[in-house]
Amino acid sequence: MGRGIPYHLLQRLDQLLQQLSWAVENALSQSISIIEHNNQGLAYKVIASSYCVVTSQADINAYTLHLLAVERSWSERDIRTIVVARMIAEQLMHIGECATSIARSTLHMPFTFQDGERFRPCALNLQRTVSEQSMVRNLLALGHEVHLFLQKTVRVVIEDNYALAAYLRHEDDVVNARYRMVSNDLVTALTPPCAFEALKDDAHFLERAIYLLNIAHVLERIADHCKHINERVIMLHNHQYVVVTELR
Repeated sequence: MGRGIPYHLLQRLDQLLQQLSWAVENALSQSISIIEHNNQGLAYKVIASSYCVVTSQADINAYTLHLLAVERSWSERDIRTIVVARMIAEQLMHIGECATSIARSTLHMPFTFQDGERFRPCALNLQRTVSEQSMVRNLLALGHEVHLFLQKTVRVVIEDNYALAAYLRHEDDVVNARYRMVSNDLVTALTPPCAFEALKDDAHFLERAIYLLNIAHVLERIADHCKHINERVIMLHNHQYVVVTELR
């Protein structure tokens, strides 16, 4: 990310960003797997790994401040590179927080039946198009869409890939469309008469549906953070000014 900064200093900055990017991408991948396979042990692992994400972001903050403090002759391009790296690290940390939030939601989700099915297959609306299982399938499809978006965004960060960043700039529109579909089904399930029908068989259905809706919202937020990362890379390559107030 840059040309004027000495190679060994730039290499260290890139290494720190790569470590944070991979940790965050792995946390999201595991969080989606928890929903799919109900692996509570993996949920605790994701929550424990959040410390590594926060620590990595703090290391980048400290290193970028060190770079700005020890050298007074950085070019404008150098300063933009350092500040944008710090901004990207902050967005990645937020994605890590979102992955942890998903893991916590899966641990709190209540189940009352012991027949091997975690989500009920019976229809919840008169058109018989919405069931708890169909909502979870759509939620997983959203999760995989967001995970793919993050994987591509990590490529942007690691490769400093301006062309890919420009291509991905509006990728969150696709995610938003799928999010609206998922959230609409969940809101439908939370309102009468669907909610009344579901509660006849499962007293904890509404609580589960609220957690699922929260997970969908968190996934949509991750897409927003990915968009912001790509915008920062585009800003760097277009020689646009960095908003200094974002540097804390």
